[in-house]
Amino acid sequence: FGMSQADISTIATVASSTSMFTLPTGIIFDKWGPRAVCGVAFSILTIGWALVALVLAGAIDGNTTTLSLIFVLCGWPTGSIDQGTLMPNLFLFPLNRGDVVVVQKVFMGLGASILTTVYIGVFDDDNLEGYCWFIAAGAAAMCAATVAVVRLPYDATQADKLPEPTEEQLEMAKLVATRPAPRSGFLVAFGILAGNII
Repeated sequence: FGMSQADISTIATVASSTSMFTLPTGIIFDKWGPRAVCGVAFSILTIGWALVALVLAGAIDGNTTTLSLIFVLCGWPTGSIDQGTLMPNLFLFPLNRGDVVVVQKVFMGLGASILTTVYIGVFDDDNLEGYCWFIAAGAAAMCAATVAVVRLPYDATQADKLPEPTEEQLEMAKLVATRPAPRSGFLVAFGILAGNII
């Protein structure tokens, strides 16, 4: 695209700084819950990477302003995805918060190396556009999967408009709040992480 280092720095700075502004999705989380946050964030991420693919295809002009705005759409959702997925896990495992954060953040960090490996193994340097479409499709698939499974305990939000809790739900809430999660689940997760790192 014939950009200078200053142009590239501008694009990176704008994209990185906006990824830390998660107040809008915090409001969405409080009002409608984590599924809405994940739906919004993954949808915007999908649109962002589809626009990057269109820039690489030549359908959109790749100047500094355009790429800055497009990479805002690719960068901003990352903090919001954390918000929509990590917060429910912290609610569900209140006595194991450290383990939950370690497992989830390391899995998310490994995602970058997995995507890099996919690029090296499947795509060549002449097919960067196809790789961007692949990321956009992956973001759309993750959107559907996350929105389908992410939940908060009934008493954490009224976003789900759930009916009054049953006695069984009240007992489960007490159990979750007072009993740590089984270590075996975390050991399996740490084993998977170690296997992926190796």
